[in-house]
Amino acid sequence: MIPPCEILRKAPWLVLTGALRSVFAAVPRRRSERWVLIVCGGGHLADHLADFRRLFADDPRLRFRLLVPRQQRQPGSAARTRAALPLPEVSLLWASVFRWDLAVVADHHEPAVPKPHRCPVIRIQHGLPGKRVDGSVYAFGPGAFDHRGRLRYTKVLVSSDAVKRLAVECDPAFERAVEVVGNLGDDRLLAEVPNRARHRERLGFTPTDRVVLVFSTWGPNGLFHRFGDAILAQAESLRDEFRFILSAHRLDHAPGAPGERNWGEQVAAQASRGFWVRDPDEDWVPFLVACDVVLSDHTSVTTHAALIGRPVVHVPAAAGVLEPGSPVWQLHEVTPAIRPDAADLGEALRAALRDGPPPGLRDLAAQLNSHPGEAAERIREVTYDLLRLPPPPLAAPPEQA
Repeated sequence: MIPPCEILRKAPWLVLTGALRSVFAAVPRRRSERWVLIVCGGGHLADHLADFRRLFADDPRLRFRLLVPRQQRQPGSAARTRAALPLPEVSLLWASVFRWDLAVVADHHEPAVPKPHRCPVIRIQHGLPGKRVDGSVYAFGPGAFDHRGRLRYTKVLVSSDAVKRLAVECDPAFERAVEVVGNLGDDRLLAEVPNRARHRERLGFTPTDRVVLVFSTWGPNGLFHRFGDAILAQAESLRDEFRFILSAHRLDHAPGAPGERNWGEQVAAQASRGFWVRDPDEDWVPFLVACDVVLSDHTSVTTHAALIGRPVVHVPAAAGVLEPGSPVWQLHEVTPAIRPDAADLGEALRAALRDGPPPGLRDLAAQLNSHPGEAAERIREVTYDLLRLPPPPLAAPPEQA
């Protein structure tokens, strides 16, 4: 229930937007023309939305516009969004009153513009759901609903049947909304696996190097925040045996509270000590393809590693961070963990390389992506159905001489 004082405060805005919506509703359009709004609330979401946008780049019937909410407070976040999504930009007022045919988001956003009773809203997946925030699964928790308890999305696109089951367990409202389409990032990854030797050479690794990709999620429960000093110390002592690639989450490069340690800067500084460091603007796919083993936390990158059979070693997850039974939780159950002091890091990496992926990882990989290689086609099918348009015809094959 919205407090009466809040209603009074918003009354002028509601009157203005209501009047402008009536105006736009009366404007005639071409029958086949469709207007699509992409809402990007952070630079860390931009690549996911850009991948979606590219699926429709050759369709002249679609007019894409971009809304960059003001809450992008991280330095460079809005610039990163605009670089990845070079689209005409609209204001919040315009986004609120224009007659859109579709809106696309990659996360829960405030304000929720537009709302599904005005036009269909697609939420695409970024990362594999399974992380808990304030006692509920973030992807399918309170943020997915408005103040009246209504789902904020017409369709929620996920990678696997297991993720859909998790969503429905969280709330039955997801039964009709969730569509299992696979994952565009997974498909890019699988397509690059045959090019592994080329990626290793480009990154500066020899065929005999044993490459460890250290990948962290963001925030206080991430690998670097909880175990960073211990892991860096151990990695330093193991540099004659392994080649370490360090990768901090984009959000960990943002300034924190006064006196708070910035792990993005800390990781970047390791390049001067001889470590390989992945910049957050660099594509993660070549690094994952090139590595031999992954050291990580509960970031969804570990699920990508499982798909291509890379051994995974993880740090202990903080209590209550993972939803029991979720695919990420299951991955932690079947892969080895190092001690909090990381003293056994070398032993764990040697064992992972010697033994390969653990039993059960291949079966688990099927739960991470139900339609490998099919995401583009399935996402297009769902999207054109919501737009009430037939997909454009496929390009004619080249004539044979």
